[in-house]
Amino acid sequence: MNRPPAKENAREKLPPGYTFAWDGETREFVESGNDTIILFGLALLGRVTPGGGTQALVVVPTRELCIQVAEELQIGKGRGLRVIAVYGGVGYEEQEAAFTGGHEIVVGTPGRLLDHVNKGNLKLDGVSELVLD
Repeated sequence: MNRPPAKENAREKLPPGYTFAWDGETREFVESGNDTIILFGLALLGRVTPGGGTQALVVVPTRELCIQVAEELQIGKGRGLRVIAVYGGVGYEEQEAAFTGGHEIVVGTPGRLLDHVNKGNLKLDGVSELVLD
């Protein structure tokens, strides 16, 4: 894959179909899709501790991507990590129950994440990792 060089203003020069990924040290262009989930997902799973409450928040634009990202991050189950997905178009009750069951990673769409923050279901004080996908 031919990747363009990473620069400070890289977001403005992204070719179609590419996403800019940065883990705090490494800037990289990756093709949109599963490559981005692998890139941020593995780093994220390595930084989150089982049983530590909500430590990571992944914000995605659509319900479909929310489901896909949450499914991909389920590989963290082997380390005892729990992932929940919150998105619009479904009832709050099931999602509220997921919050009470415990989790370390929350994947969600912006509107539904804000709803859960405002309802007090999602506490952000322990979040140390944020991904905007």
